[in-house]
Amino acid sequence: MSLASVLNTARSGMAAAVTSMEAVSHNLANSRTNGYKAIRPVFAELPASTQGSLQVGTGVRVSGLTTDNSPGPLVADGDGLIELSNTDIGEEIVELVLAEDQFMANAVVLDVLLDLRRRPH
Repeated sequence: MSLASVLNTARSGMAAAVTSMEAVSHNLANSRTNGYKAIRPVFAELPASTQGSLQVGTGVRVSGLTTDNSPGPLVADGDGLIELSNTDIGEEIVELVLAEDQFMANAVVLDVLLDLRRRPH
């Protein structure tokens, strides 16, 4: 496996983590919007590379977004019921922490590899 392929794998992980953070931000920004439905990114594995007899992963990509169509809480107003957002703030915070950890782990890989590359041989 080449240095470039490892760097690209880490880059793809960081990009996926950014997409997760963007989805969380969007969900939190709309958490008080009546009827809003939370979104989540959908990830897919990039095609593996063959290294001799081994299959080596090459990273991740975002294949799209999915919408959580479950109903939000219903509250009464003067004329009937209003559906609130189905965004779960606690779940969003967990997703944010996971995305941050994913980003940082891949950033560490990049940093270590770039540091190795800068060392005199």
